[in-house]
Amino acid sequence: MMTHKAHQKNTMTQYVSFAVRDRLGRQIGANITTYECDFAPQPDGLRDWGYDIPPGHYFAFEPHAARNRQDYGAAQPTRYFTTAQQRGDAIAAYLKGAQKRYKLGHLHA
Repeated sequence: MMTHKAHQKNTMTQYVSFAVRDRLGRQIGANITTYECDFAPQPDGLRDWGYDIPPGHYFAFEPHAARNRQDYGAAQPTRYFTTAQQRGDAIAAYLKGAQKRYKLGHLHA
């Protein structure tokens, strides 16, 4: 069953610094956008497009690489979770991996 995003609330973006600068002196980090949303079934006649996510309430997380607090590079896919705890765990894992990659890349640049 295809769904659509029927409602979105509590949108917040937080910048997380990795305490590393690139060769141009820009601070490397991530912009983490979170929100809650509801997915509802697509109306009749529109069932061949939409999200392949079951109807319900979700906690969303959109990561984006940042330079000097501004989005940088390609967008990352939005991830949806059924609990705030699952989302928090995913954010922590993303930040840990991203910070490790940037620090290793910085050391070898």
